[in-house]
This record gives sequence, structure tokens and C-alpha cells, in this order.
Amino acid sequence: MEKNLLCGVIACNRGKFKLNENLIYPFGEPSPVPCCYNHDDSQISLEAHLGFSGETPVFHIPEQHLEVKPSKAREFGITLMDPELEKYQNANSLQKYGAGISQKTIYLASKEKKLAPLHHKGKVLDFGCGVGGSTYFLHQNGAEVAGVDLSDSIQELKRLNILPLEKIVQGNGLKLMEDTPDNTYDMITCFMLGSDSDGEFIDKFYREANRIIKKQGRILVTSDGATLKLLLQKHRGNYGSNIHKENIFIGRKNPELIK
Repeated sequence: MEKNLLCGVIACNRGKFKLNENLIYPFGEPSPVPCCYNHDDSQISLEAHLGFSGETPVFHIPEQHLEVKPSKAREFGITLMDPELEKYQNANSLQKYGAGISQKTIYLASKEKKLAPLHHKGKVLDFGCGVGGSTYFLHQNGAEVAGVDLSDSIQELKRLNILPLEKIVQGNGLKLMEDTPDNTYDMITCFMLGSDSDGEFIDKFYREANRIIKKQGRILVTSDGATLKLLLQKHRGNYGSNIHKENIFIGRKNPELIK
């Protein structure tokens, strides 16, 4: 994935700032300041017009957005992340955040009856997995999961030592999908997909994902509003839908796209 969208709070010796998509908002200021960022363990290094260069702000996770009650999760066959587990404790903060986002997303989709355990516990390709928080959550829920990402951040997933190395692929996810036989996966996930203004990437991704999911398979995408709007314009109806007030799209296998 070329770009992940993260939300949270940045704190450093210059004060606190909100991070939303690729913008930082100084607290009390109405105008956002564009910035670039990359993943680096539990921290995010920023180059912005606020003099952050050379500093290392700390990323704080808004935990209230990630909460799911255990009793509710069990209704849908979802195993929540256990902070007491050694693997969880070894995960960095971005992996924990990604796991939390994935956990909440799977719960909401299951609650809306758009996903079933056969999807999140089946054979899954986690496309654009980044540091692998979503991959970790799927693995903990019993999925036979593989993660793929272009960036070096996927090395953090290897560090967790939860998957065989052949299941962690640093490379072109679209090429991997093109080389995958039809009807291979129960679900393709793509969490926090970056903005796709013209829809070219989404078209390529969705066509290949549709081909390689099984008959009862699902395609799960979370992204910004513009990208979700593109998905809904192209695939809403019998084979795709969103979750109300959430930037989550769930697609079913569409035979027409394979012709």
C-alpha cells in the first residue's frame, strides 16, 4: 500500500497535534498543516512545516474508538485481542492500533451480517498490510492469513514471528493477486487504503480480488470517503454495500466482473 491513513494524537516538545489522514491539526487551530510520515516502530517521524524535522513525536492511540465488548464479539465468533499475551505485548503501537481497527471493523461488518466466521477465520489475503496489525488480528482469530505490502514496514510483521516467512510478502500486491488462481481466498482485506482519486487502482485491485475470492467470499476495504464513494458507484447493489456512517465497504463475488 502506498499510503496508510492514521488518526490519533501526536505529542512532542512543540505541543499536541491531531493526526488525521495526511494532515496534522494543531489543537485550537482551524487550518490543517500538510505533512509526510512513515512508520518507525512505535513512533512516527514527521517532516512538516512546524519544525518537526529531527524530532520524534509520539503517537497516542485513541482507544475509545477501538473498544468492542467481549460478549458482543463472541456472538460473531470473534476473539478479541488479549493484552496479556506475550505476542501482543511484543507488538509495537502501530501494530496494536491496526489490530484494534481490524477488530472493530470485523465486528461491525459481522454485526451487520455482511461477514461470517467462515470469512475472518478462513483463508485471507491482507493486502497492503503495512506493519501487520490487521494481519496479526486475523491470525489470532484463526485465519490462514498472508500479508503483502510494498514498503519496508512489513519487516515489523516478520519481527513478531507469528507467521511462516512465506506468508509475509514484501512486494507488489497486485502482481501477487494476478498470479493467484481463481477462487483461492475466503476474504481479501485492505485496511486503511489510501485515497484513489481517479479509481484506476481500485478497478485493478477489485477485479483481481473478485476473481480470487471463493463463491461465498468477501472483499473488505476501509478507506477515506472519496475512495469508498468510488467503490459504491461501481459495485453497490447485489454485490457490494457499505456500513452506515463507517468508511467500510464489503463486496461479494460478482460473476459479471470475471467475464
